[in-house]
Amino acid sequence: MTDTVTTARTPRLDLNTASPEALAALPGLDPALAERIIAHRPFTRTKELLRVPGLEPEVFALVAPRVKVARPRAAREPRPRRPRAAPAPASPPVEVHVHVNAPLEATTYRTTGAPPPPPTPDVIDPVVIVAPEPRMAGRQLAPATSRALVPLGAQVSAALFESYAGPRVMFALFSFTLLAVALALMTGTLSFRWSAAPATLPAPTEPGVPLATQVSQAVSATLAAQPTATPPPTATPGPTEAPPTPTTAFVSNSGLDGVGPQIFNETFVPPGYWSVGETDFSNIFFDDNQLAVLVKTPGAIAWAFNGYAADDFYYQGLVRMGACQLGDYAGLVFRGQDDNNLYLFGLACDGRYRLVRRAGGEFQFLLDFTFTPEAAAGSNATNLLAVRAEARKLSLYVNDRFVNSVDDVAPAEGFFGVFAKAGVTSNLRADFDDLSAWSLGP
Repeated sequence: MTDTVTTARTPRLDLNTASPEALAALPGLDPALAERIIAHRPFTRTKELLRVPGLEPEVFALVAPRVKVARPRAAREPRPRRPRAAPAPASPPVEVHVHVNAPLEATTYRTTGAPPPPPTPDVIDPVVIVAPEPRMAGRQLAPATSRALVPLGAQVSAALFESYAGPRVMFALFSFTLLAVALALMTGTLSFRWSAAPATLPAPTEPGVPLATQVSQAVSATLAAQPTATPPPTATPGPTEAPPTPTTAFVSNSGLDGVGPQIFNETFVPPGYWSVGETDFSNIFFDDNQLAVLVKTPGAIAWAFNGYAADDFYYQGLVRMGACQLGDYAGLVFRGQDDNNLYLFGLACDGRYRLVRRAGGEFQFLLDFTFTPEAAAGSNATNLLAVRAEARKLSLYVNDRFVNSVDDVAPAEGFFGVFAKAGVTSNLRADFDDLSAWSLGP
């Protein structure tokens, strides 16, 4: 037989209502810590004991099983009372008189007085209002036997006048008109007879003279009497002026002396072959019948070649610089064998020219920046550049004016082209047009 031992369960304390003595009696707590717990009331959860200063987690583990936080009971709202309905007013009692000797079905109710006579309303005799007859807007015209002699237009006018003026006035006016017409006929002022215009009789002829002779003499006399027209004065021719000779933008120079057949003439209408395209540093393209070289990054240089090559030649072209600054320049490329071997002749934004040779990938300045008054300086300026390459000599021209020359250069055959170099300007653009080249020698 097994004995069952019943252990009494200790009730847990409510943190919000327990006294300081009851809290201090819990294991791990003292009176000072109990006062701090009371100071942090109210608690909504047991874990909020960890916020009490001085209560360590070890003490919380001992106290937590012995405490609780009771949930406050929500106060119940009183039920609204329904208002009691007021009792209906009692109806007046009805007296019932039953005759004893009458049969069961015969029942008489309380008698009521005779109903009062209905009120007599005040009766107003209707008044009949006689409306006048509507007035006609027009009047009927009475026929008159005397109007047969009057034209239709006069009858219409008379009818309109009669409708507005009345028959008496109309009759008087009509009588007066007939009287006036009769008086005019009697006095001869008015007549209905038509008289033809008198015929023009021919002039009497002279006796003894034939009729044809008389007609001829009359025609001759008529022509002689007419005035004779005076001929206009003859304009005397003055000295003939020679037409003005058209002037071109540039005057011919000695660089074209002794040139041979033309190698090419590029006007870009339509454009010929050119090495166009776009990279990270430049963009070379055709725009508005011109070749445009756009240099995106300062310090970069870009050039383009066409498909023609020569060793001795005269090469020229129009160069137009866009918005530019000091150090930006553009111009012609010649004797270009590849990207590492070529010659550059360019004009800067401030009006200085430069001649550069690139050999083996290295740039050599044959003529560094040199000022010339022949150049048009500044942004959006247009200049004509030309170079004459003859054996080992290079002659340079700006706007058809000789500016300088270099001797002792290695002759070589190469391609023609254009270039632009951005010194400090981003997106520097140079446009080229009317590029032409002639060969030298036979």
